[in-house]
Amino acid sequence: MPLPTRSENWLKDQLAELERTLGDMGPDFSGYALMAGELGQRLREGRFRLAVLGQFKRGKSTLLNALLHEPLLPTGILPLTAIPTTIRYGPERRIRIHYVDGRSEDYGGSLEQLQAVLTRYVTEQGNPANRLGVTRVEVDHPAAFLAQSVEITDTPGIGSTVLHNTRTARALVPACDGVLFVLSPDPPITEVEVQFLRVVRESATRVIFVLSKADMLAPSERQQLVTFLKQAIRDDAGFSGEVRIFIVSARQALEATLHDTQPLPAESGLSQFESFLAEFLLTDKRAALQDAIQRKGVRLIQEACFTLDLHRKVLELPREDLTRRAERFEAHLAKIRRERKYLHDRLNGDRQRLLQEVDQQAAILSGQAQEALGGFVQEACGETRHDSGRSGFEAQIRIALSDEVQRMFALATKDLFAMTTERFRTLQDLHCRDMEILIHKIRQTAADVFEVPCLEGVVLDRLELVREPLVVGHRWVTSFIEQAASYVRRFLPARLRAREVEQRLQDDVRYLVARNVGELRWATNQNLTDAFRQFETRLESQLTSVEASIQASIHSAWKIQEQRESRQGPELRRLQHHRQLLEQAWTMLSGQAPSRLGEGLL
Repeated sequence: MPLPTRSENWLKDQLAELERTLGDMGPDFSGYALMAGELGQRLREGRFRLAVLGQFKRGKSTLLNALLHEPLLPTGILPLTAIPTTIRYGPERRIRIHYVDGRSEDYGGSLEQLQAVLTRYVTEQGNPANRLGVTRVEVDHPAAFLAQSVEITDTPGIGSTVLHNTRTARALVPACDGVLFVLSPDPPITEVEVQFLRVVRESATRVIFVLSKADMLAPSERQQLVTFLKQAIRDDAGFSGEVRIFIVSARQALEATLHDTQPLPAESGLSQFESFLAEFLLTDKRAALQDAIQRKGVRLIQEACFTLDLHRKVLELPREDLTRRAERFEAHLAKIRRERKYLHDRLNGDRQRLLQEVDQQAAILSGQAQEALGGFVQEACGETRHDSGRSGFEAQIRIALSDEVQRMFALATKDLFAMTTERFRTLQDLHCRDMEILIHKIRQTAADVFEVPCLEGVVLDRLELVREPLVVGHRWVTSFIEQAASYVRRFLPARLRAREVEQRLQDDVRYLVARNVGELRWATNQNLTDAFRQFETRLESQLTSVEASIQASIHSAWKIQEQRESRQGPELRRLQHHRQLLEQAWTMLSGQAPSRLGEGLL
């Protein structure tokens, strides 16, 4: 819904007045007052926050490097960015690392030195699961477009097997003013991205789409893919109006920059995108920022009014009426709790069935790997049997066996994780939708019982799987007896020695298959167990929070009833006065009548 367009000074005044109004409403509304003050401060600073979002390995960091005209941010074939990295203007390159304990560290130096710093702190490889306790990383850079009061945040990719990366990216969405959403041809768009775009659509006022890795497409394929993506963004993610998608090969553009090729190759598409970005920052940035702040202010008023209405309603109810309503709510809640238990039981059943499926896949893999690797050893020994007396014969086969084990289990790991990730996402999405319906039932029941508007907008975050196992490619000899036996075998006849070598290698195959299948099974089961546990905990927390807040209101109402005679009139008049002030603020910011204040997001 479009908001009324006013001047920036007008919006500053409205936010300042809103902060004062909320601050005067008492301690229950102090958090709302603080948020209103933060919105005003952001508008005064005029700094536009642009988050670079997208699924992992879409080329987000490479695109930013192309815009910076140098390969500062880590890139690679594995999911790398694990810590949000905010880039803003500065006369020279500098990096600040912020920690959870409040410390910060500054780094300067050459491009290569700063690359090493970022690799150490912001990548999953250098800082797995954020064991270094980094909260955020800030980068100063002299790129000209950053001087236009814009800061860009490179975010962890969604949809990878790294759980906390997806959570971090989702948490950044409400704080950003605009989004640069990166897609690529491999594949064009996934269900994870569609779900994420629905969240983005509700929070960001400007979404710029970039189709990266354009060099993977033939010229005739590019427009065909863009047409497909636009339709998916409109139909599946719910975007309306014009959807503009820039086609960019950041890799080509960055390579041309590093080789001092000017102008940039037209097929890279970067020059066109840079021109758009420069024009946006010059002409449209302030309007986009103002729109984003205004929408956040509107939503803030809705949430404050819901809290205020609940307070006011319980004050107005006579004790007998309140008791009847409380009993009615508890009766409905009892039914909802039975549904809740059923959903939890079903979730546990789905978890057990998926774990059993993993065990079955592991058993199949064990048999296939044993047969394939055993055949590999038999074939290798047969081909080199005439060399069995040569020094290094066994070591040569062991090296080849290690390489084959690494190859085979790398593929097996990828396949099993792909299967379990897809199954987990499917199950999770079903359970999330059921729980969202259940939470809405609780809210709607409370709204009906206490006759207050039901504020919409509950969307539960989805989780991702996390851990990949290590592949063991060697069986290390640690026993002195085995080493002594190895010395004695040197004096056996060549044929017996070859047979001994093959037998030992087949023993190694059995060990390596058992060890790697066991590691793969354990890591996958641990992933699923942890993910289901966190998912169930989050659902339980959401449901408990909704129930507890309503029950607390009822309990508070009964306490207030005891003092009704002395405080009812003044308190109701105070709340009514503040309600009128909030309605005025709503009308000014949203351009809508006060009667529409209880509706969902604009």
